[in-house]
Amino acid sequence: MLPLRNKHSPQVLRCDAAMRSQGRGRLPSIHGMQTRRSQQGESPPSWQMIGASKSANYNQQMQKQMGWSDPYQYYPDRGLYYHEVAPNLFCGSQPQSPDDIQRLRQNVGIGTVVNLQQDKDFAYWNVDHGAHQHRASEIGLNIIRCPAQDFDPDSLRAIIPSAVRSVQQALGRGEKVYVHCTAGLGRAPGVCIAHIFWFQEKTLDEAYNHLTSIRPCGPKRESIRGATFDVFNGASLHSPSVQKAPGWLLARALCFTAASWSPQHARAQAAALSHVAQQPVLL
Repeated sequence: MLPLRNKHSPQVLRCDAAMRSQGRGRLPSIHGMQTRRSQQGESPPSWQMIGASKSANYNQQMQKQMGWSDPYQYYPDRGLYYHEVAPNLFCGSQPQSPDDIQRLRQNVGIGTVVNLQQDKDFAYWNVDHGAHQHRASEIGLNIIRCPAQDFDPDSLRAIIPSAVRSVQQALGRGEKVYVHCTAGLGRAPGVCIAHIFWFQEKTLDEAYNHLTSIRPCGPKRESIRGATFDVFNGASLHSPSVQKAPGWLLARALCFTAASWSPQHARAQAAALSHVAQQPVLL
């Protein structure tokens, strides 16, 4: 299903799959782009009101929940921190103010923002998402929300297909796309890796290594693998996400399920999938 327009804001879209699933060391700056508010003479942003302890608690929780041995950490005082991980595809940290939304539009040329945060993330970081929506509507920027639970690989797995489809639709319109969660270290790179894996015909390892060589981070690989399996899962076989997927991707998803199948059964499944997708699926 196409993302649905939020009736309260014509510029804000929401992934349907995300609506169903919502209830459930310091980063180096090489290769990255960063805005530092202190260099721009602005009034103190909301993170200064939050206090260093809140950031420290978040980083401790992130490292514990994600099982990271590397010190990937989030420093909100540094402002936007992002990388172009594929042509016109940017992965980064959360916009904290309407001015950040404007920077993405004016300085980077972003046309669509895919926001993976939940409402409770906005509350934790004192982010006024309504103000972001208003600024986006003023400057012609689309915001698509695909909320996923922070540090939850199953929640990330559930929203990856819809989020990737939103990314691909925006790229197909010739737009630059900014995908973000809170720190841009788990959920957002997971979605970007899945897009690279699915649409650039790389293996999962190649896509994972490609992104993490540009943006040091540690998204859950099993979430991406599981989402790829879900694209083919019988419960989703007739969904628009499957029907719009390229045939080679469907074949790849098929392979995740086919390890114990006979050649005859695999061919029969490929034929059935080809009929649903209305395109050839070759093994």
